[in-house]
Amino acid sequence: MVSSIAMSGHKWAGAPWPCGIYMTKVKYQISPPSQPDYIGAPDTTFAGSRNGFSPLILWDHLSRYSYRDQVERIRAAQELAAYLERRLTAMERELGVELWPARTPGAVTVRFRKPSAELVAKWSLSSQDVLMVPGDETTRRSYVHVFVMPSVDRAKLDALLAELAEDPVILGAP
Repeated sequence: MVSSIAMSGHKWAGAPWPCGIYMTKVKYQISPPSQPDYIGAPDTTFAGSRNGFSPLILWDHLSRYSYRDQVERIRAAQELAAYLERRLTAMERELGVELWPARTPGAVTVRFRKPSAELVAKWSLSSQDVLMVPGDETTRRSYVHVFVMPSVDRAKLDALLAELAEDPVILGAP
C-alpha cells in the first residue's frame, strides 16, 4: 500500500545540516533534473545530493538502529506528539484562548498558534502563515510546528507548554 517513503536526516537522524532520503517504487521514479532551480547551477550529483557526507551520516544512523529500534523510536515520538496535541487542546479550554492545535494521525509534527518572537527563537519553532477562507472573509493565521525528534521528551514538552501558558501573545496581551 505504500508508494513512497521520505525521511528528514536533519530532523530524525540529527544530521548537522538539511538532508534527506526519498524512496519510491520503480514505476514512480523520474529522472533528476540536470539543472535544478533550487541550487541555480548545473548539478553533477545524484538528484541534487551535493555532498557525499550526508549519505554517510544517514547510513550510520540507519545501520546503528535496528528495524525494531526504529519502530520503537517512531512509536514513542508519535505518543509524545499526541500528548502535546492533547495538552494544547486542554490549554485552549483552561486559558480560554485559541491555539488551533493540529496533528495528522500518526504524525510526529504538531502545529499550533504562533507565540511571541522570543519563544519562537528560544524553542527554534518553524513558522508559517496560512490563509483561511471561512465563508466570505479571508483570515490569516500564523502557525508554528514542533517536530518530535528522538531527543524530545515529556519534560521538554512540559517546559514549552508552561512557557506558552504565560506567553503574552498567546494570552492576547497588547
